[in-house]
Amino acid sequence: MRFTDVVGVLAEQWAQKQEANQADWLLGEGCLGPKYDGVAFRSMRAPGTAFEGDAQPVHMDNYRGMLEGPHINSGGSLWMPGS
Repeated sequence: MRFTDVVGVLAEQWAQKQEANQADWLLGEGCLGPKYDGVAFRSMRAPGTAFEGDAQPVHMDNYRGMLEGPHINSGGSLWMPGS
């Protein structure tokens, strides 16, 4: 998970006066074009569910390694402790 992803979600929570369990934990919601069926670029609460074809691993046992880029692995590893 990238630090900037967490800061973005925390800023949204602060602005909306939300607790961690009230937030949607979505990154880039509303930014997908018509080619993608989904709600956001990534979901930190429910990895792999942000859009059709989202390949985020749900568990660290399925971590894909840095060669595939940091974004693919930025799912729920932080959300659970923060919930």
